[in-house]
Amino acid sequence: MQVRWPAGNHHPNFALITCPPGVCTNGGPGFDDETSSWANRTNILYCVYLDARPFPPKLDMPPGTAGNINDVWGERASALSHSGCQP
Repeated sequence: MQVRWPAGNHHPNFALITCPPGVCTNGGPGFDDETSSWANRTNILYCVYLDARPFPPKLDMPPGTAGNINDVWGERASALSHSGCQP
């Protein structure tokens, strides 16, 4: 399943994104812990976080790039920021 956001938007908590019945398999609410890859087709630096709180671990998503969530995370990404990863 793909979830898309318009450029400049972000979602601070993937659990609040409704998942169609039978699509999400995480056993939890919404789209939390369902992300396995990403594509940034904008000119905005995004950051994806393992937890809904903006703390490490985190991954930068530079403009015009795509990739898989690393093996350590599995499908456990929980939030997206539109200001890049802060130190």
